Amino acid sequence: MSIHFDFLLLRGPIRTKIFCLLTPILIGIAGLSLVNYLSGNMLNTQLASSSSGMVTLSAIKQAQDGMNSFLLEATEAKRDALKALLADQSAKISTSLSFAQEQDERQSLVAAGTIAEEVSRTIDGLWDMHSDERKLREGISSDLATLSDVQSKLQTYLNIPADQAAAQAATAETLNKINSMNYELRIAASDFLGGMNDDTLKKVKGRLKGLGFYLGKVKEQHAANGPIQELASKAIDVIGGTSERFDQLLVKVGERDAAFKAASASMNDAWNKILLFADIQRGHASAAQDQAQTISLVTTVIALLFGCVAGYLLLRTIKSPIEALTASMKAVASGKLDEKIGSVETRDEIGEMARALDVFRHNALEKIRVENEAEQSRSLARQQRQEDDLRKTRDAAAISNAVEAVASGLHKLASGDLTVTIGRPLDGELDQLRQDFNASMLHLQATMRQIRDNVEMIQGNGNQMAEAAEDLAKRTEQQAASLEETAAAVDEITVTVRSSAERAKDADQIVRQAKQSADDSAIVVNNAIDAMGRIEEASRQIEQ
Repeated sequence: MSIHFDFLLLRGPIRTKIFCLLTPILIGIAGLSLVNYLSGNMLNTQLASSSSGMVTLSAIKQAQDGMNSFLLEATEAKRDALKALLADQSAKISTSLSFAQEQDERQSLVAAGTIAEEVSRTIDGLWDMHSDERKLREGISSDLATLSDVQSKLQTYLNIPADQAAAQAATAETLNKINSMNYELRIAASDFLGGMNDDTLKKVKGRLKGLGFYLGKVKEQHAANGPIQELASKAIDVIGGTSERFDQLLVKVGERDAAFKAASASMNDAWNKILLFADIQRGHASAAQDQAQTISLVTTVIALLFGCVAGYLLLRTIKSPIEALTASMKAVASGKLDEKIGSVETRDEIGEMARALDVFRHNALEKIRVENEAEQSRSLARQQRQEDDLRKTRDAAAISNAVEAVASGLHKLASGDLTVTIGRPLDGELDQLRQDFNASMLHLQATMRQIRDNVEMIQGNGNQMAEAAEDLAKRTEQQAASLEETAAAVDEITVTVRSSAERAKDADQIVRQAKQSADDSAIVVNNAIDAMGRIEEASRQIEQ
């Protein structure tokens, strides 16, 4: 069975093997992904529910912070912001209701929503209390300002000169008491507004009562002074109203504190109910997380088993051919080209690589053979080149010798030595140049000898003509002696002249022949010079 399985694995391409072996892994991964997706959805639902609880808690916390800020400094902007936070809290509680799974969760959320609505309605009452408190504070400030104004005017009206101070000592003392009491009233009022309680209220009322007492004494002391009576009465009336406002302000502050405590308690109650909902949701989320982890672990183990089996089969399919191919590659890389390539018989990509490596091995062997042949060819070419260089050296030496010999002959010829010849034979075909040069010189020598002979003959004929002329002169002198001798002499002269003419004609012919011979010799010399030029040019080319 194992052999049959290995045979099947060796026949198909690698991509088919990988596809067949990875299919179980892919199925396992797909199943794992599906399980993770389902468990993730379940976990996300619980996390969303928990997140909703956290968001609701955050909204309540923000609402509490907004309420504290509003109570510390009540403004319309903070009031509107607090109401918006409470409305947002109610909306988030409604959203959290959709995640509630148990009755306790729903009851906690409904109670928290009801509390948020009640607190939102309480905000309007707190704002009204704040408005009333602000009005009372403004009234107290106005009353204190009025009392200060009355004090200043009384000070003006009751300004006592120094010379009358003793007589009006009682009035001056009363005025000082009023000033002192007014100052203490301001301090007591400031203490009361900083910390409203029964003790600070008692101090304020005591100062108001004392101030009213001394204002009454001023009225008694100046009963006839209408303006002072009017100012004192006005101040006493203000003191009565101010005392009532202090009482009302203390009551309003108490009501406000009570309302604030009630609202804070309601918000804390809502906070606790949302905490209960969040705790329940955390429990659900933890259970869902444990369940999702268990499912993921089981599916992961199953997928891992599938992967191990498929990996083993895939390793078994690919490892052995790759190891054989690797060993063959190492052998080829180390120069062992006689060993056969493994895995050539497989029909997959590894087999193709093995066959390609086998082709590479054959090509390497062929390359070695070609390199050996090329080395032999290079050796032969190197030997042939050495022989050619040696031959060129010999040829250059021979040409140099020929050039020197011909140059020496021509130099002697130019110096007038017509007997010069090249006696030493030259190498190879260059000896023909020596023979041609020697033949030309022999021909030139023969021509020059013929010219010499012709010149000697012309000289002889000239001498004869001179002698004949001399004889003719003698005979002419003797003409008077004898006509017969004259006629005979004329005949002899005629014969002699004719003979001289013929000899002159022969001499002219000889001179022409000598000139032709000289021209021929000049042509031979020019040819020799041209040959020397060609030899010199060939020598330079050989040297290059």
